[in-house]
Amino acid sequence: MRLWGRLCGVLTARAILALILGMTFWAVAPLVLGWTTTTVMTGSMQPAIAPGDLVVSRPASTGDLQSGHVLLGRDPDHPGRLRLHRIVRRDGNGFVTKGDANPDPDSSLLDSSAVIGVGCIRVPYVGTPILLASVGDFGRLIPLVAAVGLVVWLSLTPAVRPTQREEGPTSTTHSHPPGRKAGGRVPVDGFSRRIRARSECRRHRRLLETSGIALTLALIALPGAAFAEPFSASVRSSGSFSAATARPPDALSCRNNADGTATVSWSYTGQRPLDFDVLVDGRGSLARVGSDTREFVIKPSSPFSFGRTSVIRIRTNLTRDWTAGTAMSVNVTTTTLLWFGVARCT
Repeated sequence: MRLWGRLCGVLTARAILALILGMTFWAVAPLVLGWTTTTVMTGSMQPAIAPGDLVVSRPASTGDLQSGHVLLGRDPDHPGRLRLHRIVRRDGNGFVTKGDANPDPDSSLLDSSAVIGVGCIRVPYVGTPILLASVGDFGRLIPLVAAVGLVVWLSLTPAVRPTQREEGPTSTTHSHPPGRKAGGRVPVDGFSRRIRARSECRRHRRLLETSGIALTLALIALPGAAFAEPFSASVRSSGSFSAATARPPDALSCRNNADGTATVSWSYTGQRPLDFDVLVDGRGSLARVGSDTREFVIKPSSPFSFGRTSVIRIRTNLTRDWTAGTAMSVNVTTTTLLWFGVARCT
């Protein structure tokens, strides 16, 4: 039983390591062709693209770009940052873009000259260490690195001990070569085991070096970050009356609580609304709160959630059909096991 457990553990670890190296290859290899690999840092493209995914973008002529393509370009609102959003339509010499999880299109056009490429390959999870390091989430980064180290260590472990592979008598002998005295026999068990041990060491060293080189290249080649969210608080409202204007909340923030929950807070200076909706991932309302409420506590709700990140926004409701959602967002990550867990601002 111990032999089978050891064999299954080592083979599983090698399969996981091969999967990691394979996905890393698909993220790094396109760089040779001049393509661009970026790490997704936010969740406004969920569920199609999640934070921690790597997206490989190929160069494309602006004339070939169509609605529905995932566009990578230099963010006009934040110099030095990249925007990774889906094309809604062409507008003059630029593109109107929108995150899949965002309620409204981005407030600024992405000019054709700022386009870097169009997303064509998604490599899930590989960019998670880069994401965690960038936000300083060492509470999750350290266990993740330790888990990868454990996988590498198990991969280098012999699936079967040398003594377990040997069969037959415990001592193997051979005769002296011709021309020498044939009266005695010399045991060679120790010598054979040393040869096998050296061979195992050389094989493990080559595997470790290969893994180290591949992971190092990945860390060097994948520093780019794509912020898949709009950064302007100016958005379009879904309706207007002559007497008033539907306005989104003015500011949005998130704080962690000692009891494992997270509180989302906002400010509002417009006309008194009917109520506010707390939106999750742009797909539905988590809760509806009163007009005087300015904060909402996020609690883990699903029975199983291992590091799920959700995008939280607030929508102002002047009436049921007259609303204005904010382009600002906060990310909340929940980790639960049988309804026991924590929610944290990320």
